[in-house]
Parts: sequence; structure tokens; C-alpha cells
Amino acid sequence: MKRTLTFVYMGIYLLTAAVLVAQGQAVTRAEQKTAAGQLLARGDETFQVGEYAEATQIYKRAVEAAQQEGQEEVLAEALSQVARGHLIQGEKEEGRSWLKRAEAVVSPEMPLGWSRYLGVRGRFEWKNDLLELATKTFTNMYDYCLQHELHDRAVDAAHMVAITAPHEEQIVWAKKGIEAAEAGDLQGWLGPLWNNLGWTCEEMGRYQESLDALLKAREYHWKLGSEMNKLIADWSVGYAYHKLERLDEAESWLRPVLAWAERLYAANPSPDAAEWVGHSCRELGELAIAREELKDGHQYLRRAQESLAEAKMPEWDAEDYQRLTDRVTEIAGRVPVERLRATVVHFDIPYDEESRAISFYRDLFGWEIVKAQEMDYWLVNTVPVDEQGRPLEPGINGGMMKRVAPQQAPVNYISVGSVDEYLQRAESLGGTVIMPKTAIPHMGWFAHLADTEGNVLGVFQEDPTTE
Repeated sequence: MKRTLTFVYMGIYLLTAAVLVAQGQAVTRAEQKTAAGQLLARGDETFQVGEYAEATQIYKRAVEAAQQEGQEEVLAEALSQVARGHLIQGEKEEGRSWLKRAEAVVSPEMPLGWSRYLGVRGRFEWKNDLLELATKTFTNMYDYCLQHELHDRAVDAAHMVAITAPHEEQIVWAKKGIEAAEAGDLQGWLGPLWNNLGWTCEEMGRYQESLDALLKAREYHWKLGSEMNKLIADWSVGYAYHKLERLDEAESWLRPVLAWAERLYAANPSPDAAEWVGHSCRELGELAIAREELKDGHQYLRRAQESLAEAKMPEWDAEDYQRLTDRVTEIAGRVPVERLRATVVHFDIPYDEESRAISFYRDLFGWEIVKAQEMDYWLVNTVPVDEQGRPLEPGINGGMMKRVAPQQAPVNYISVGSVDEYLQRAESLGGTVIMPKTAIPHMGWFAHLADTEGNVLGVFQEDPTTE
């Protein structure tokens, strides 16, 4: 999970870094009034909104303009940014050739060019897992930028050292970056910096410090971040509470995050949205398992497995996806054998005239009949229930609803382990599916089928993860 989150966060925070670099150069480029400088500024603006392919092309035009105008420092910056554009698009070899061209023209006598070059060179070293070399490059960049009063780029350098250095140094550099960003009122940096501190502490087992840092990161993401930034920040807080074994607090954060991710997925079923449905289900599954609610935990983990497969996790983190798969198998073996063995658990009674039918059953049997919230449906309690509507003593409860067809008759519902399996089995035995598998939010799935004699019955599968 940690490796997965590192890449997710880096995508978000490197974008933030690009925003800040562009902001830091705005005044300088406006003063130059050269075609090359203006193109470089346009490239930065395009890069900051995530349009990396387009930004790369603009930077290449800046390279051509800088060569024509003899703008060597702009040329060094533009060449470096072309290299970074290719790197972030996964075109490492193409990017490396542009970085070599930048190296051939840049020098420490060019503050903007040299600092930009060091930032890109360090990222290439980082992506090649040359962490010691990358740390040295970013440390040099930090000192150089402070010397030349390039404060936003000094923060960028500290931020990157906090990623590439050994753990004990990462914490020191994360705090350096936070101090520098606070001193320069660079609020756009504070979310990424607090976040990196939080995850570094998490890796070191310093879970309270991790929670404190992630709560601070959340403050800034909710001020300045996108909707996905905010969702991930809330997920991170829930994750941190889980690591502290504060299960109720973890669940109070993670359940809303799951609902949020599901809404995003319903609006746009993208791999990004599927990923965060998956991460949320995975955490909620582990919370359920920690409470010995193995059946619920297994259902959440199965759903996490499906969503993360849709997010293509086996391609970008095969190792962690295998861990999840192994966990699903492990918990499946620990789930107790279904004890209900296909017993009746619910009934539905249709009516033509509401008050007449309700009065009949209340007066005849003394049943409690109450209106369901936001539904044209009445709950029939033949035995007392708890706050979740579960029977407190042996018995079967049901419901009442308006008859929608003349032939509609009462239906008994049978609890089963899998609605899909039982519908297939019923059809193989001569039954007919009347209503396909349908979700009941936060409760489970049901379907209607007719037996070989034409009698209609329902099957119900409990599943609290349904929406």
C-alpha cells in the first residue's frame, strides 16, 4: 500500500511543484518580453494544469526561440523542461537526450537555468532509483537556491530531499521545507510537505506523528487542492487512525470517503476513481477484520480487489496487489460456514388500501408497523429490533408495500450466500428469474424467481458494501 500511495501522491505533488516554479518565475518572464521567455512561461502554465504533452511541445518552441534570440539561460530552462515533460510521460530515454543538451549549455552562473536544471536532473536520478545521487543533487540545489534567494525553488529542493534521503534525514528535510515555505508564505507547498512528513513517519512506525502531520496536510489540501486532493487527504487521516488502532475514528473518516469515491466513480468511471473505491474498501475490510467481523471484512476486501483490478493496479504495483489477493484468500478461509443454510429471513405483503391493511395486521397480531424513511414502504416488526433494525429475539420481520400488479402476492425471502449462484441453480432446476439481482444500499442484494409451480419467492444476500 505504501508504495502505491507514494506514486499517487508524487503525481499530485509534483504538479504542485510545477505550479510554484511557474509562479516563482512570473515576474522575471514578464520583464524579459522576449518570445523565448514568453513561451517558457506559457509552457509552465500548461504544465501546471497537467497538460504535459502540450507543455512539452511549447517548451520545444521555447528552445527554438531561445536559440534564435541567443537567450542561453532561457534555453537551459526550456531544454530542462522538455526533458522533464518526457520523463513525466514515461518517456525516460527521450527525456535523457534533452537533459544532456541542457547540461551542455547550462552553468552555475545562470541562477534560473542552473536551479531548473538541477531540479530536473535530480528527478531523473530519483526515477532511476539512484537515491543517494538524487539526494546529493537536491541538497546542492537547496544550498544554491538559498544563496541566490530563489526561495520557492529552495522549497522544491527540500521537498525532494524529503523523498529521496534515508528516513532519518527525510524528517529533517521535510521540516526544513515546511519552515522555508512558512517563512515565504508559500501555502501551496505546505500540503505536499506536511504530507511527505506524515508518510515518512508512518514508514518509521511513528504513527501519532504521522497522524498529526497528515491532519496538517489536510488543512492545506482543503484550502487549495482539487476534489481528489481532498478525498485522498481524508482517506490518509482515516488510514492514520487505523494505524493507531483507533478503529471507530478510522471508520468515521473512511466510510464518507468510500461514499465520496463511489459518487466520483458513478459520475466518471475512471481508473482513478476506481482506485480510491478500492483503497477505501480495503481499509474498511481490515477494520472489520480487526473487530472479528470476518464476513463483512471479506466482502470489503473482495470489492477492493475488483476495484483495484479495474484501476490496473496489477500493472503498476503487482506486489501489493498480490498481497491483497493473498489476504482475500486468507480471510475467506477464516469466514465461518454460513449457518442460516437458506432459511426464510424476510417477507413482503402487498396491499391495495394502505390504512386498511396496516390496521388489519396491527389489530390481528399486534405487530409494530412503521414507515420506512424516504421510501414508499412499511417495516413490519413481528419481534423487537435494535437500532440497526436487527431482530433482538428469534423471529422473522418483513414489510408492506402497495400492490403494483393484480397478480402480485406475498413473497418470502430466503437468505443465501450468493444471489448469482442461486439464480443460476434455480434456472438449472426449471425455475425462472422474475427480477434480476438488485442492490439494497448498505444491506445487500435481492432477486425474485418463480419455482416450477409458478410460486414467486425472493433470495437475499447480505452485503453492507452495496450502494
